Amino acid sequence: MNNVLYRTEDIKDNEILDYFVESKMDRDIIESLKSKSPILLMGSRGNGKTMLLKVAEQELDKSFNDNRTLSVIVSFKKAGFLHEDESDFFNYWMMSKILIALKRKLRKITGIGEFNLFQEYYTSGLGSEEDIISKLVSFSDKLEKASKKRTPLEKEEIKELAEGIIDDIKPVSEIEYFQEIIEELCESTGIDRIILYFDEACHNFIPYQQREFFTLFRDLRSPYISCKAAVYPGLTSFGTFQPFHDAELKTINRDILNDSYIKNMREILEKQMPEESFAKLLKTGQLLNHLIYASSGNPRLLLKSVFSATNEFKIGLKTNIVNETIKNFYRNDIWSEHTKIADLYKNIKPLVNWGRDFIEDVVVPDTISKNNDWALKEEDSRQTSFFCIHRDAPESVKKAMRLLEYSGVVILHTQGTKVRKAVYDRYLLNVGIMVSQESNPSDLLVKIMPNLSVKLYTDYGMNSSKYPDLGEINGITDYQGGEEIIKIILQKSVNELDLTDYQKSLLIDAGINTIEQVLSGSESDLMRVPNVGKKRSRKIWNSAYNSVIEYVSG
Repeated sequence: MNNVLYRTEDIKDNEILDYFVESKMDRDIIESLKSKSPILLMGSRGNGKTMLLKVAEQELDKSFNDNRTLSVIVSFKKAGFLHEDESDFFNYWMMSKILIALKRKLRKITGIGEFNLFQEYYTSGLGSEEDIISKLVSFSDKLEKASKKRTPLEKEEIKELAEGIIDDIKPVSEIEYFQEIIEELCESTGIDRIILYFDEACHNFIPYQQREFFTLFRDLRSPYISCKAAVYPGLTSFGTFQPFHDAELKTINRDILNDSYIKNMREILEKQMPEESFAKLLKTGQLLNHLIYASSGNPRLLLKSVFSATNEFKIGLKTNIVNETIKNFYRNDIWSEHTKIADLYKNIKPLVNWGRDFIEDVVVPDTISKNNDWALKEEDSRQTSFFCIHRDAPESVKKAMRLLEYSGVVILHTQGTKVRKAVYDRYLLNVGIMVSQESNPSDLLVKIMPNLSVKLYTDYGMNSSKYPDLGEINGITDYQGGEEIIKIILQKSVNELDLTDYQKSLLIDAGINTIEQVLSGSESDLMRVPNVGKKRSRKIWNSAYNSVIEYVSG
């Protein structure tokens, strides 16, 4: 059984650099993630945000003795499990997670682990530093147990823990105290600064949580603290935080026109595949390139499509299989992921549906038609998968586009490009989606890719007649989520998760049929299945758990 790791979370920290494939874009982003500037790293699902955060952390860890920069990854994965009626505790929960992550990182650094984060609070009778951390862990764990209905006793326990934290652990309830601790830590140990990396932080279920997070992100900034966060386009509520003023925005966009694009994407495959299987794949040359171009630079889409086309890396590629894979994957699978947003957030369902109609009924046919027309021109054989949207298009249109970015259906290529004296945003339509409508995608890719040009595109104006009816999507603001969504999600089948068929069947064989059962189970449950040992059960359980968290996070 071949394993493919779709998510960076499934890779051990000490193996991150073994899986990492560097491009110039990646290096530029990593250096910014190691800098003093606050950074928002934006990219669609599966585009490698977590990988870049963890590579930056690993590099800083290796050079810590020289640069004295301490990197701390803080995970807010379970924010979606917090109850809405306990929103007053959300900031305390975030600060608790930061302090817990900071202490764990300090323990790994020789000579610094003994630094006492809470030395000023010993007189309050809280006990040792370990007692305080244990209290924060207990508080966090109790808030995250959304899979169980709160009993009156549990509610009272959470309230008492929160009140105790407010009264006794000031760094959790007041930013100034936290900043003073960090300053003292840095000056006492010779640390230059601390970088807080927030992964899975900004695409949670409830918009108010995101707004609170970005306020915290801005307030934490000091000469000793730098914050970096991974964000998705489309499902992020910034509140009063201004992305272009309060932080530097970096976007992951692997340019399919770059000379090193094919090479880099092949290396990503090589890191995941058995040596013999990859050697066989290289012999297919052009067919492999078709799948690489169809992925439009998204590593997860590439891994999934190649995994499917090669029957889990067991066979080589054939033209008919590549064609069927592109048609099935980009007609069905990617759109299925996109429409799941509407299943989770009912109020934005019209936006999700409008975006799909616009792409399938307008943009794809227009793009194919333009390519056919230009193919007949002897003097200019340019081809395209680009289109432009007027910067002053209705806000509802721009919201729909951001949701399409989130799913990887489109990629924002250039902001603010001039088209006949007007200003437009240029997008790349996912190449796989564009060619999947044809009976023979491979033939179309052969014609398009050598002649693909960013200078050829279809533009849609401020009030384009090509826009589907906007009546149903006008006025939609924040997506809405909360406990009612959590309840729905917890009862969903494990078949909804982003796992291989083998992994899903193994969970079901172990009696784990729903997402709630994954959250309440453990890897030992998998060992009840014949021929599944400790090592395999742990690997599969980690993949299942991470898939659940990603599903819950949107």
